[in-house]
Parts: sequence; C-alpha cells; structure tokens
Amino acid sequence: MASEHKDSDKRSGSDNKLATTVGNVVLGTLMTIGLIVVIAGAAKGTSGSSGSGSS
Repeated sequence: MASEHKDSDKRSGSDNKLATTVGNVVLGTLMTIGLIVVIAGAAKGTSGSSGSGSS
C-alpha cells in the first residue's frame, strides 16, 4: 500500500511539472500571438485608411 501511494505521489508530481511546462508554453505562445496581432493592427492602422480598426 505504501509503495503504491509513493508511486501515485511521484506520478502526480511529474504531471504537475508537465502541466506547468505546457502552461508556460501556451502562455508564451498566446502572448507572442497577441503581440503580433497588436503590431499588425498598429501597422495596418497607420499604413491603411485611418479608422478601419475598432481599437
């Protein structure tokens, strides 16, 4: 019983690490996409007709 408990603890620990890594990657990707969208929107707003963007 004790060894089973240790195994499950170890497994959940590695799962948490994996979830944290995946979360950081997703967060970084979303931030990068958001930055690209903002830059593209700003470039469109300045080079294109003004007032075309809602923001």
